[in-house]
Amino acid sequence: AHVRGEARAAVYPVMTAGGPNNQYMQLIEAALVARALGRALVLAPFQPWTQDRGAPSVKAFDDTFDARSLSHLLPVWPLERMRREAPRGIDSVFAVGTPPPAGHIRTVCWMGRIRCEGVRTVRLNTTSAKCQAASKRSA
Repeated sequence: AHVRGEARAAVYPVMTAGGPNNQYMQLIEAALVARALGRALVLAPFQPWTQDRGAPSVKAFDDTFDARSLSHLLPVWPLERMRREAPRGIDSVFAVGTPPPAGHIRTVCWMGRIRCEGVRTVRLNTTSAKCQAASKRSA
């Protein structure tokens, strides 16, 4: 289904744990959250795999996925739009399970060249009745 309308807010995926498959799963989780909240997904860069010798320190989203195809599923924002729409950068990180360490957040901000001072971490309770109802609606 093609998503209509323009998102006024966005979800920035935190993709720093493990190799490419782990980062792709983190991207899928962020896309599901963005879609459920009616927000855009920021096309954040990936970290190269530690065993990928000689790779650049940041791998652009478009080098891995087709943003245009993804935009048929949910609204997407390129990094430039994130920087323009949210000049203060990231202010909150929402985590299911264990929140990412502060060093991971700094890495994400460095990779995207965005600010992340004073970030607060919020742990989500996915077993709550509201969350269960929202996941049924978005299915």
